[in-house]
Amino acid sequence: MTKVFDQIINRVDKVIARAGLAGEQNKFLLAVSGGPDSVLMMRVFHELKPGQFRVAHFNYQQRASSSDEDEKFVSDLTKRLSSELSLKSWDEYPQISEAFNFQNIARQRRYSWMRELCDQYDLQGIVTAHHVQDLEESFFLQLGRGAGLRGLAGMQLWHEQILRPLLTTSKTEILTALDEIRQNYRIDETNKENHYRRNKIRNELMPYLRQEFPEILKNVTKTSGILSDHWRAWQEAQKSRDIQMPLRPHSETDWLRLYYHFEKEGLTRVQIENMKLAIHGTERKEFPLDYRSLVVSKGNVNLARTREEQEISFELKEQEVVIDHQKIIISRHENLINQQLCRAQATLPERYLGKTFILRSRRPGDKIASFGMQGKKQKVKEILINHKVDQNKQEALVMTDKTGELIWLVGIKTSEHCRLKEGEGYFLLDYKKG
Repeated sequence: MTKVFDQIINRVDKVIARAGLAGEQNKFLLAVSGGPDSVLMMRVFHELKPGQFRVAHFNYQQRASSSDEDEKFVSDLTKRLSSELSLKSWDEYPQISEAFNFQNIARQRRYSWMRELCDQYDLQGIVTAHHVQDLEESFFLQLGRGAGLRGLAGMQLWHEQILRPLLTTSKTEILTALDEIRQNYRIDETNKENHYRRNKIRNELMPYLRQEFPEILKNVTKTSGILSDHWRAWQEAQKSRDIQMPLRPHSETDWLRLYYHFEKEGLTRVQIENMKLAIHGTERKEFPLDYRSLVVSKGNVNLARTREEQEISFELKEQEVVIDHQKIIISRHENLINQQLCRAQATLPERYLGKTFILRSRRPGDKIASFGMQGKKQKVKEILINHKVDQNKQEALVMTDKTGELIWLVGIKTSEHCRLKEGEGYFLLDYKKG
């Protein structure tokens, strides 16, 4: 009987399909230490993807002869399963004395090496054997560090070229499955030591929490999943400018995606709730938003631009920059002495000569750290409202550096980047509307 092993195979198969990696053309790099988790993962992939994976083993040379025995075990198992193997040895451990430094540096170098292997052998991604208990331990590690949404959302099944197909599988299931197929594995005795912070959480904190709160594992997994949904929805909202999607009934994920898009548009919670009611209605409704149009019709949502955005990049030098019948005349001067600038003008220190800037249309969510505000950022939309700019005429231009930091809300506000030092030469930016 291989009941649990078969269940895990089906589970992993679904994870691979959900990640869009089911095709035969996709090949993988399995990170195998020789421990029970990675050995089971290797056996599962041997059943699901024979000939479609390569094994990578990193020998840290940390546990005397045991490290070499781990390497030999992985090498022998790889040969038995007719797979290919890449090995890497760590020869710098004696130079690193602190446990924290070793763990972090070792992780960075391991993943760097494995990404090189993916490029070298044209592999789709790295596969690790993280399981439910790893997710649980990471949650409390991140919580202790004061992590925000991204950290508490935990590890993702497929993210940044790393696949974690056992993330919904428990340690008990892993050991049971290995027993069913009579597969041996290596044991890292240092996991029982509390030299590392993660080991302390695993060996001391988690047993206490499970005793006091028997449902802790299920609750942490549930909470991490909710936060993960929020994180993905927020990420998608930041990347995408438009939405066109059916809204599935009672789908919290669909609603989260919309919520973060609406929030980015600058809508209040009351407005968002009103739109939610409209989305679940039966009549077609259209809401004019800030340069966007939201159309809701029988559960279908279409959030689209109502005008084309303008954008141009340029190097700072004496010139005229023209965009959408508007232009910025840039001239160079020695120093600014008691010269009063009008709102249509801005200055930039001459030390920015040759640097790249971007002139573009204002976007929802734009913020600027206005001159004299000591780094505090304010929404551009609020500035326009405070300056009584008509909503229908709020097609403002903004200037940013190449990182996206707003330098100038053209014709209205400048940022701290425009501050000049005494006696410093500068560029004068003079805005002319066509």
